[in-house]
Order: sequence, then C-alpha cells, then structure tokens
Amino acid sequence: MRSRGGSALYFSLAEFVWILFFLAAGALTLGYKEYKSMESEHSALKENHASLSANYLIVKARLDELENGVVPCWKRPDSPIPPVIGEIIIESPRLIRISSYKGKDQSLVISSGESEGSQQAAFNTLRQMLRSRYKEEFDTAGDENCYLRMRILNQTERYSLYQQSAAVLKSLGIVVVQED
Repeated sequence: MRSRGGSALYFSLAEFVWILFFLAAGALTLGYKEYKSMESEHSALKENHASLSANYLIVKARLDELENGVVPCWKRPDSPIPPVIGEIIIESPRLIRISSYKGKDQSLVISSGESEGSQQAAFNTLRQMLRSRYKEEFDTAGDENCYLRMRILNQTERYSLYQQSAAVLKSLGIVVVQED
C-alpha cells in the first residue's frame, strides 16, 4: 500500500503528464496550422514572383529599346511622323532628288567634274538639305529618343552613289530602309 504522500505524488505526476501531453498536442496543432498558412503564403509569393519576373523582362526590354533609341518614331503613340519620311532618288550620276512625305521635291545637281572633291561637296550639300528639310522630324526624334527612316532608290549602275547617300543618312542618324 502506498503512503498518502506517495499516492499524491503519483496522481500529480500522472496529471502533469496529461497536462504536458495536451499542451504538446495543442502546440503541434498550432504549429501545423502555422506551417500550412506559411506554405500557402509561400506558393502565393512564388506565383507573384513569377508574374513580376515576366513583367520585369518585358519592361526591361522596353527600357533597353528606349535607352538606345532603337524604336522608330512612327511607332510612338500620337507621332505625326510616317514610317518612311522620304526618298533619295539617284536619277543619274549628276542628279539626286529628295522626295518627301510632305509633298515637295528638291533636286541636287552634282557638278560635271567627276573629282572626289566635287562629289564630296555635293554630298555635304545633300546632308545640309536633309537637315534643313527635316528639321522638325529631327527635333521630334531627338526629343522622343527614336529614329527616322528613309528610302534610297538608285536608278544608276553606280553603287558608290548609293553607298555615299547611305553614309550621309547614317551620319544624320537616319536608318535606310528598302521595303515598301
């Protein structure tokens, strides 16, 4: 037979074990609920991260375009500039015509001398004519960080005239296009 103190100790230890058991069960239940909520939050954050990553790549590509000015001006919203602002038509080795979307054509006659200096002077004149003729477009392109496009039609057999005209356009920041 147990003594009275021993049996009290036995019951108090048994009660203490049950209390610890229920406390542990409650803690496990709370821990499990917290684990599940964190797991669902983690999956939501993963989805959000995937969405933001995709958006980031789109925005980064767009910013890279804008930073380097690789967007044509005609693709800008509310841009008054057409896809091709005009044409340089090389009609003969001594006649170059500038046709504009504005409707007025200008002609440049290269002097009869075939010297390199006279041709260079003619292409410098062409550069100045383009600068003055498309001043508004150049200002718009500079403000909006975009580029202009122009076509060159070579009706002669001399490819060097085409190359020199393309070099003039390139020096002005105009892209040469050949599509219709």
